[in-house]
Amino acid sequence: MIRGLLIFSLTNRWMVITFAIIISGIGFWCFRQLKIEAYPDIADTNVIVIAKYNGRAAEEVELQVTIPIERALNNVPKVLDRRSRTIFGLSVVQLTFEDGTNDYFARQQVLERLQSAELPDGVKPELAPLTTAVGEILRYVVDAPPTYSPTQVRDMQDWVIRPFLLQVRGIADIATFGGPIKQFQ
Repeated sequence: MIRGLLIFSLTNRWMVITFAIIISGIGFWCFRQLKIEAYPDIADTNVIVIAKYNGRAAEEVELQVTIPIERALNNVPKVLDRRSRTIFGLSVVQLTFEDGTNDYFARQQVLERLQSAELPDGVKPELAPLTTAVGEILRYVVDAPPTYSPTQVRDMQDWVIRPFLLQVRGIADIATFGGPIKQFQ
């Protein structure tokens, strides 16, 4: 078989050269059509629902927030995987969608289903910012001297630190967690 291929290639030299040039041209054209990214995003489409229920134990948050959200999102189409995490005062539900699912379609489906979730007063679930898996998540703590009350530390975070950090290029969102919010009545 190899001998026959070699004999054919040597006797039909111009046909082999033409075929090689055509294949090289197609390869070059395909190379030029490729999208080149420093960090290509190969992750599935994810939608993350975050709900705060301040001052509540993890068990209470799970029963009153996480489980109702999970039930409301049970029939979202094209979902491959559902994961949830519940900690003190916070519920996070993550849905992973099938390959090729449009990000905005997935977010719209989740938002529509969230309307039917029966949640306690004051709990407003939000969708995490539309970011890729390449994005970073950073947690930080704001420490202050004992002369500052927890409300003052929270105000400093909300009105001083957060606005400055949101001006930094590449920061999509900042979710503040903890500390009582100043209320005017």
